[in-house]
This record gives sequence, structure tokens and C-alpha cells, in this order.
Amino acid sequence: MGNAISSIKNLDEMLEQVAGILMNVFPEVERVSILLKGKNTPSRFETKIIKVRNESASCHFKLSRSIISKSVREEVCILANDAHSDRRFVASESIVNMTIRAVMCAPLISKGSVLGVIYVDNRKVPNCFDDDHLALLSALAKQAAVAIENSFLYEEVQRGYHEAILALMNTVDAKDSYTRGHSHRTSRYAYGIAREMGLSEVDCKRIKVAAELHDIGKIGVGDFILGKHGTLSTMEFNTIQAHALAGENIIRPIRYLRFALPMIRHHHEHYDGTGYPDRLKGDRIPLGARIIAVADAFDAMTTQRTYNKPMVLGEALKKCASLKRKQFDPVAIDALGRFVHKAMGIKLAKGSLSSESCHQTKSLLESNKL
Repeated sequence: MGNAISSIKNLDEMLEQVAGILMNVFPEVERVSILLKGKNTPSRFETKIIKVRNESASCHFKLSRSIISKSVREEVCILANDAHSDRRFVASESIVNMTIRAVMCAPLISKGSVLGVIYVDNRKVPNCFDDDHLALLSALAKQAAVAIENSFLYEEVQRGYHEAILALMNTVDAKDSYTRGHSHRTSRYAYGIAREMGLSEVDCKRIKVAAELHDIGKIGVGDFILGKHGTLSTMEFNTIQAHALAGENIIRPIRYLRFALPMIRHHHEHYDGTGYPDRLKGDRIPLGARIIAVADAFDAMTTQRTYNKPMVLGEALKKCASLKRKQFDPVAIDALGRFVHKAMGIKLAKGSLSSESCHQTKSLLESNKL
């Protein structure tokens, strides 16, 4: 089990793996439940996963709080081979009412702290576990506790990296009042488009993070260029274009964010190969970059900029649709349309949106309702 879970950093995936291993190791076990301390309520335990051998029994799976409390309080593994006649739990109404038979419960302890418990049972057959089973469960619980602790630490490191990068992005937003909030809105659009395209939740979240960082290279672009009202000179335009490469170089040293590098570098490539920096074409452009390109452009169209007034949503969607296979991936454009319609809750009228103001979409995005 140690080998199987040591490489898994995502807590939910890791707990799923642990529960599956427990079912394989103990063929007598009908149900497995893993409970962890609540982040905001450390005195309470929250059920994180329930796995049952017979799916029809899942709705009837109730836990004995008496057994769990004793295991946590005394930090011991508990074996009750016929719980409702066990003298230790005669006062427990729940055990009597639920006719609990064979139960094993092991605390998840790491660095002297109880993180949670593993609870396994068999409601039908008493005396199906013995001391060897309990010793094995104890060993597995120790492995699981270490993995859970590592998962918490990994999430904390990820959060720290993310917060540091977002602080940098805030400095970019502060340079130009017209684009303030642009990265946040673009990330929400990109996440919505990715979900509409049926991508996995892991890929959707990665695209969302990359979209938050897509303009980080503008930290090196002069304020007078970002805020210029007139036409950019060739040198100024080249400086703006260089932000994609600059962003890639800023993020490159951060190992955790390396998945975002191709999306940051290529988010200004065009589907027909006329974009920059590498003039990639069609499917040669990373999918995440194609999605971010659509989200980036749509937000630019629907917000006030120095070089244009905001379009209403219907106009912006039509404009994006007119650039299918030229500037944008047609599949991503179609997904944007579905996402915006669902988000706004607007009924289609002859295939286009009414003149709803873009302010409504901005408000929804910024209030985290999407």
C-alpha cells in the first residue's frame, strides 16, 4: 500500500486508493469508511469516503460513533467481533439499534496527532476478524496516515506557490486600470470552456491556473505601452508580443507550475498559423492555449480598454464565431457560447444573445457564482 499511494498527491484520489486496497486485503469486509478531522472544525470528524462491496448496502451504511470515539480518544485500534454484545459498548444505543457485528477501527496518527480513522465492518457475520487482521489494519493505517499528512503538506506548498504567483499577477493588474481583473475573469471563462468541452477536472483546473498566469510576462512591459491610447509603434508592439515568452521564463523555475508553460507561451497563437511567438497552426497549438486564447479575447471584447469600447455579449460571441478556424479553435468557440448562455441563464433567440450588458457577466464572474 505504501508503494501504491506514495506517488499520489491528490487527497481524494489517495483515499480512494486506500479504500480499494483495504477491500482487497480484507475479503471479509463489507464496508470501508475513512473519516478525517474537519479543517474548520477539528473537533469533529467528516466522512471523506465510503466504499461498499455490495452497492445496494451503501444507503444503509451507518457508523458507530461510540467505537470511533473510543479509538480516537484512546488512540488505539479496536476489534469488536460481535459489537452489540461487547461489554465495552453495552451502553451504546446506536450499536444495539444498528445490530453491528464485526468491526475494526484504527486511528490515523501522524507526528503524534490524530488525523482521522479507518472504520471497516461486516454486519452479517460475527467473529470474522482476529488479532492478525487488527495488526494488519494498524500497519496499513500508519502508512495511510503518513500519506495523508504528506498530501496536506503538498496542498499547503501548492497553495503557497499559487498565492505568491497571484500576488505577482496583482502587480500586473495594478499597472493598468483598464485590465484590472482581466486574468481572474479569463481564468473563469477558460475553466467554463474546458468543462463544456468535457475535459477532466484535473485538466480544467490546470487550464484555470494557466489562464490566471497567462499575462504575467506583462510585468516587464512599460506602463506607458500598456496604457497607450494611440497606435503602438512596431517596437512597442514587439514588446507587447514578447510578454508570452517573458511569462514562460518567469514561471519556468517553479516546478509545480511547469504544466502551464506551453499554455502561457502559446496563448496568442492563431488557429490558422498567423499568431505568435511560434506561428503554430491548428492542433499543433496546445489545447489549453487554444482555450485560453478564446477566453482572453472574449474578455477583452466585453470590457473597457484603451483601444475599444466593450461589446455586448451577443456581439462578442458573433465576433468570436466569425473568427473560427482563423484565430480560434472552432470547438472552443462553440463551448464558449454554451458556457455563456448557461451562465447568464438567457434563452436563445434566433441563435444569439440579446443586448445584455457585459457588466452582468463580469459581476457573475467576480462574485464566484460561476
